[in-house]
Amino acid sequence: YAANSAFMQLMPNPASNQLTINVSGLSKDQKSNLVMYDILGSVVLKDELATKDTQSLTYDITGLSKGVYIVEITNSTQKVVKRLIKQ
Repeated sequence: YAANSAFMQLMPNPASNQLTINVSGLSKDQKSNLVMYDILGSVVLKDELATKDTQSLTYDITGLSKGVYIVEITNSTQKVVKRLIKQ
């Protein structure tokens, strides 16, 4: 994976009920997928992102247990991973 300038920001982090994910630098030529895993590797959220390079996504995470989650956005040439703390 080339990290060719894809960027992801999680706000707020730690978060308790609403999470906003700001993404920029994604390839406009291909679909990107967002996956959030819990610490055991189980998928707790999946989404397919629009094919635009900059976007802001908001998710309700009220139902998630407190703890650490991994947020990953991937397409065939890019991968961005961030850690989220749920309070």
